[in-house]
Amino acid sequence: MTGVNILKGIKITIAGKMVLAALTIVAVLIVLFTGDMVSCSDNRIMPMLQGPVVDIEKWSDDRPLRVAVYPGGGFAAGILENNGLKANRESKFYKNHRLLVEFHIVENPETCMKLLADNSVDITWVDLQRFTVMYSRYRTINPVAFMQYSWSAGEHAVFSRGIISVSGLKERKALCVESGVSHFLALYLLRCNSLTGNEVKWKFTYTDADADTLFHGGKYPVCAVSRLIGAGNKNTVIASTRDADRLIPGLFVGREQTLYVNAPHIQKFIKGWMEGVLDLRSNREPAEKILASAYQVSPDTAKLMLDGVFPVDINDNMEFFGMKGKTYNSFSELYDLAEDIWSEAGYPTGHGFSNFARDTSLLTSVISGSVVPVPKSVPSAINSPGNKENLKPVCASTVIDFEKDSLVFNFRMKNRIKDFAMKGARFSRLPIRIDARTTYPGELINAYRWMVRIRNILDVLEEFGIDKNRCFFNTMDTVPAADQGSAQTAAVLEKVSLTLVREEPLQK
Repeated sequence: MTGVNILKGIKITIAGKMVLAALTIVAVLIVLFTGDMVSCSDNRIMPMLQGPVVDIEKWSDDRPLRVAVYPGGGFAAGILENNGLKANRESKFYKNHRLLVEFHIVENPETCMKLLADNSVDITWVDLQRFTVMYSRYRTINPVAFMQYSWSAGEHAVFSRGIISVSGLKERKALCVESGVSHFLALYLLRCNSLTGNEVKWKFTYTDADADTLFHGGKYPVCAVSRLIGAGNKNTVIASTRDADRLIPGLFVGREQTLYVNAPHIQKFIKGWMEGVLDLRSNREPAEKILASAYQVSPDTAKLMLDGVFPVDINDNMEFFGMKGKTYNSFSELYDLAEDIWSEAGYPTGHGFSNFARDTSLLTSVISGSVVPVPKSVPSAINSPGNKENLKPVCASTVIDFEKDSLVFNFRMKNRIKDFAMKGARFSRLPIRIDARTTYPGELINAYRWMVRIRNILDVLEEFGIDKNRCFFNTMDTVPAADQGSAQTAAVLEKVSLTLVREEPLQK
């Protein structure tokens, strides 16, 4: 049988060549059906197929955009521009952009993703922390976050009965929805206080309402739920996203291929939504009324819904998705943080690459079109420390150690300040307490040296985006050393501690 010499004399028969060709075809098919390909346009690795067979429909102008939302204040901008939940030609979406939009109330994020997979909705809401848990299970439909609509600024909280600090949660029974956003909030707070999720006795429920009902039964001292659900109780709020108001972002997610095919409609949606944010910020009263009507709740409840969120604009989206300079707590950083916390708690997540789960091309096209103005963000109010005696730690202190007489920062010290700055950015409304201590025996405190150190620390914090006005100097003292009689051998400890604080207990 005739052979062919290739690859430095290796002989492959004609039959062998046919086998190799067949294997190559099989390998290609395996890649197409199960593997990943590199997109030449943006270097993103992404699934080639969309999983369940769904026709990618090219939408007409008369076909309403179907958007899944839950009854929350984060959607006020869009519902305001749409003049309600139903698609109508009297809305600003249609008058300004010739876009019909219909909002569907879907409260369960798992249901939302199933509807997206079944092509029953075009866009769905999801909290980033829940998205990281669900992503691996829905990866075949290639879901991508393309827009942020709000921050949770009070929607989620950890309530307690008789416990006033996070450290008090150790070995206590706690209620929450398993792998839900309030569960994440509780796990994050535990981490900030050097505790793990295994040190709490969890009781998982199907809904926040179930957790709230059991909590009121009196057998459980801790409950992590939606703040709106827990708003009626008189118990202590250990912590909420009113404090950590840059920790839990609300996102809009869609199938990437569907979004690409129908980009003009999605761009109109983004433009109209951002116009709604401007309207909402200029006058909240119409939004309160339309939310009360749309969700069929009282005006007071609608107001509470709006109080618990911070709506974001184009400028905020640019920062959040890393399109505008360096921003702490961006999509990538929070996605990675969520995966780390869920993994530590024993939950499977995605594959560790946040860029798979986002697409900024639609935002880029909207911004480049310059149709929507780019307003300045409304900053969060910082709680001013009035009564300093009543301020208690929310997180364990970050300690910066100095060698005696040294004013210089080393790489390790600067990294600790950076880590604190990222945490401080998540708890953007809380003041920062600064304490200075030394254990050097027999020497009075050199106030000038300490003030120079603290001034340098403030400069580094500002470099990492923390406003100096949030910081207040609390104490400067000497702690007795272990061996006051032997100054030669006593350990010298000079340190500055940075602590996020607020008044405790915090009532609803």
